[in-house]
Amino acid sequence: MPSITQHTLPSEPPLGAPCRAADSPWLAPVLQHFRVMIEDLFPTKSLYATLAVFFDFPDDPLHPRLIARVAGIDIKCVRRQLPRLVRCGVIASRYAGKERRYWLRLDFPLHGELVSIFGKTRDTRIYRGQNPFPDPLGFLEDLLDDGE
Repeated sequence: MPSITQHTLPSEPPLGAPCRAADSPWLAPVLQHFRVMIEDLFPTKSLYATLAVFFDFPDDPLHPRLIARVAGIDIKCVRRQLPRLVRCGVIASRYAGKERRYWLRLDFPLHGELVSIFGKTRDTRIYRGQNPFPDPLGFLEDLLDDGE
């Protein structure tokens, strides 16, 4: 995977100059880096499921086994995807005793865009133990509660 630090960037254009990649040789490596990051994010379903758990629980440091249980995928798949996400910079990790914990990095350059992507798809994800079907008679309870 190419790194942004591998490229030598020419000096920045003067203020007011166009900032298109075709016109600016200093911007092309940066845009290439972001394109590679985005392509590297979702090549497999297990990677999407792993990342979705992080965006559903953004404030919690997560253990790989917990991620596997919540997402309903194999622990081996989760352990395979976590180093990729750390390498991309989306999540960070550290040891807590003997366990390794992972959490979202809020300073990731595309964090806001990923939040909006996963926010839009949050209602379509169903985790184990969650009732996938709404109660068909739930509206009757609402009517009875309002009548009291």
